[in-house]
Amino acid sequence: MNNDNRITLNDLSSLYFRQSNTKDSNKILSKLPLIGPIEISRSNVTEGRGLVASRDVEAGECLFVTKPSSEAPVEEVRRVWLNKCKCGDDEFELTKKLEQIAETILLKKTKRVLSKEISGGDNNEARNHRMAALSIVAQIGDHHTAESRDCYSLDDIDIIANNVNISSTSSSDCNDDVTNTKINIQKVASKNDTILSIIRQNSFGPDFRHYQSIAKQWLTNQGENPYRRILSLYPLAAMINHSCKPNAVRVYTSSMDNDESSEVMVAHATQAIKQGEEIVWSYVPTTRPYHDRRKRIKETFGFDCICERCKAESSVFVNNDYDWLNYEKMVSGYEYWNEKAADLNQLPQYDQFRKMILSFEELLSDKRLPGETSRYLRSGMTTFYTNYFNASLSNQIDQDAKLEILNLASKIHLSLASVDHGNTEHLSILHLCYELAAQQRSKQNLSTFWSRQLQIAHELRYGQLGNDVERLRKVLIHSRGVLRQRQGFEEAQYCFI
Repeated sequence: MNNDNRITLNDLSSLYFRQSNTKDSNKILSKLPLIGPIEISRSNVTEGRGLVASRDVEAGECLFVTKPSSEAPVEEVRRVWLNKCKCGDDEFELTKKLEQIAETILLKKTKRVLSKEISGGDNNEARNHRMAALSIVAQIGDHHTAESRDCYSLDDIDIIANNVNISSTSSSDCNDDVTNTKINIQKVASKNDTILSIIRQNSFGPDFRHYQSIAKQWLTNQGENPYRRILSLYPLAAMINHSCKPNAVRVYTSSMDNDESSEVMVAHATQAIKQGEEIVWSYVPTTRPYHDRRKRIKETFGFDCICERCKAESSVFVNNDYDWLNYEKMVSGYEYWNEKAADLNQLPQYDQFRKMILSFEELLSDKRLPGETSRYLRSGMTTFYTNYFNASLSNQIDQDAKLEILNLASKIHLSLASVDHGNTEHLSILHLCYELAAQQRSKQNLSTFWSRQLQIAHELRYGQLGNDVERLRKVLIHSRGVLRQRQGFEEAQYCFI
């Protein structure tokens, strides 16, 4: 990694605030990828290859910035999908079609990248195609047989990161790699099943925003799509293994003004990471219950999670010492109200919902349950709590009731801070806490405390950008949909979280 990259990683504000810093952002983009304090390792990682910290990393520090090696442009996916929609299609069919079309288009785009490399050439454009092709092929290693792993696996971080800015020495090494793997690239390009395997194991879709919600939005033309990418390959990011208790987070920003594709991924550490420690993030929403997360991971990615959080939560279900807890039965009873984007009209009445929440909280606050395990379990029911907050605040409630909600939201904050400090639900909870605290006239110091908590959470997710929370709220696409409106929940005509 050249030293210039390390300096550039210190301040990425121009990459987000493009309107006033276009020149600076273009300078950064011309050097992508930017590789921070990370390295690829096959030891001390969850499985196969992974990323580890090459030195001690501070919370909020940028780990890398990278563009995709291939992508399915959102407008192309949208156009093809709308053309294939039929009047008789139900919600499941529409969602399945959307996912299949996105996958098919990414397959086509990826084959095109590989085919361009095969055509050869020695100019800069050909070299760029070569690096992109290598970054894609390098992802095969840990998902195939030992024989194919010997043929395809490339562990050089510059190759996997699609780094066209590497030194001439590295470039020579890359040319040797291309010579050795050219026949293999041809084989990959001719095998749809191999490319699909890469896509299904390594691609980044609409993250935790489901295809189902995108399909609904496109059909009704309601609101803007917060992504310029719907399915892409980010080979370096694909090296990061899963944990339900992550220490890193990713966000996206467009690579060019008015560009409809090529979203840049920016990864930050959300906790302090020691040298040699693995960098992990979650493949599924961390705010879902234990059994739901495990089911999603198994069905989508084909493995059983063995992270620290899952081990602690699993003890609740297999240890006879927790027979009194009856957590699983209670969660299954509340699952209907733990669904995302619940309709306010379908939620229980305030008094009934309050009784359920207080019963659940009494269960989790029992001193026989380790505090850390309690926080893990509570995090898995975040949507249950936020639905209660929405139902409560849609009614006329007094200051005492609002203080009770603040106390409950504070517990969610502490739980999320110990599980996944960088997620968007946490930001929304913190905005709620700030506004509720501001209304407690006898405790004005509370709003100062929550203002600082907001700043910390933003700094972890966006690095130094967190210093200007209001500017973030106005500019960042991915915050616009989840952060609280400035007027506060009392003037909002929709769920505040």
